[in-house]
Amino acid sequence: TNTFSSGLLYPTDSTSTSMDISNTGSLSSQYITKTTLEGNDTSACDHITMTASSGAYTYTGLIKDFTSSAIPTASATWNYNFTVSPTAPPSVWGKTCYFVWNYTAWQDNLTDASSGFTSVKEKLGSIRIGKAVVLNEFIPNPIGLANALKPNGERIERYNNSNITMNLSGWVIYNSSDTGELPITNLNTNTGGTTITPHGFLVVYKNGDADFTLNDSGDTIRLATDYPITSSVVVDSYTYTIEKPEGYSFARLPDGVGSWVDPIPTPGISNELAPLTESVKDIIKPEVPNITTDGTGTTITTGGSSVDTTESAPTDTATTAGSAGYPDERL
Repeated sequence: TNTFSSGLLYPTDSTSTSMDISNTGSLSSQYITKTTLEGNDTSACDHITMTASSGAYTYTGLIKDFTSSAIPTASATWNYNFTVSPTAPPSVWGKTCYFVWNYTAWQDNLTDASSGFTSVKEKLGSIRIGKAVVLNEFIPNPIGLANALKPNGERIERYNNSNITMNLSGWVIYNSSDTGELPITNLNTNTGGTTITPHGFLVVYKNGDADFTLNDSGDTIRLATDYPITSSVVVDSYTYTIEKPEGYSFARLPDGVGSWVDPIPTPGISNELAPLTESVKDIIKPEVPNITTDGTGTTITTGGSSVDTTESAPTDTATTAGSAGYPDERL
């Protein structure tokens, strides 16, 4: 194939490929191989190291700096390994490094390829750096007050796609307004800290913050690296345009990379679909009912209120479910 594509790679992730070289002509030749960057934005390439080896030759460095010495053309295999730097910054998350492998051969009795017989072969390559930390679930219309102290009120979950711990200290969640901000601190997370473990979750609560709120009927939620937003990197964002019933969340499925779906809230653990007939409030606040019968119908009494089943009682029915819950309760 004349193309190589890595798929999504996160900080510290690696991928590899190999290429075979042979001389199919009648002349003895030598060649060099190098990589050349493509596209207008090559910033992602500054954070990807490459190891290239064939026989006794080995190169380790950035993709953009690779040029081999002249090598006699013979049957050989080049092995390439690419690794995203553990310090690749959020400014390059979601970007792709495009490059071209170039193999140039010429007669071995000449000093370079400027004269005589030459042969040039090229192969396209691309390596995409994924977003290591993303929005994963949020509840714009919680049960009870939106500005309630944690663990109640509005809350937003992030997911770490990478294999390394990320520290989100100083990061900020914004709504559609550049002044509607919710800083991530030790005081408003479910863990009491700002780090998020590999393939782990971190829930941030509104926790009474007066500067931030999510509009029930539609808003944009943004995850950024700093305040003000004009001097930070917006790592991830999502816009919703519908009003969900009280207690429902928006969530990705699968975690971190999937499409946004319409689940019930389960912040803090992996998102999953729920049975079609589960009641949202039963899942969030499960209670064991007291059941009595009067001969004409059944009365179910829970927490001092009752529903007479001789008439139809309205129910909220969930069609999908979302991510995780807290250690001691679903929400």
